[in-house]
Amino acid sequence: MDEPRPTGPPRAGLRRRDRILMALLAGLMAAVAYLAFAGVRADARPGFPALPPGDAPPDFVLPALRDPSRTIASSDFFGSPTVGTFLSSTCVPCRTELPSLQRLADDHRGRGRIVGIDHLEFRDQGLRFVEELGITFPVALDETGGTAVAWLVPALPATCFLAEDGRVVR
Repeated sequence: MDEPRPTGPPRAGLRRRDRILMALLAGLMAAVAYLAFAGVRADARPGFPALPPGDAPPDFVLPALRDPSRTIASSDFFGSPTVGTFLSSTCVPCRTELPSLQRLADDHRGRGRIVGIDHLEFRDQGLRFVEELGITFPVALDETGGTAVAWLVPALPATCFLAEDGRVVR
């Protein structure tokens, strides 16, 4: 014997499931849009810009985080081995990496330099972040995120090693 099928409006559980599926779909679409907008490449390695070794990174001139009347430019990297790092106060792994880079800067002063690029932040956010962590090496402010896109940064933190001639080592 067949049991009668219920009639009437669908159960609330189906509507809840539909809402969850729609939220997941919207989140997935937002993630895809962000990755497309940010210029992230599928062949990029996490943590390192996807610039090929031996290439010169794209030029930039950005205001210094601590003193906006001064600038930090990619041309400043010539003449000394340089570690360039992209950072943000919203980047949890940056809180671990940056103090290590500060110790490296302190221990190897005069034998190379470390330069940070604060990605997609307002000046006051970036200043609080570097002060909280005790960062003293130069940090540029990139409020638009254009430098990270040009340097093919897949995710933060991203660190790039440059030789004395300004070319990418890794």
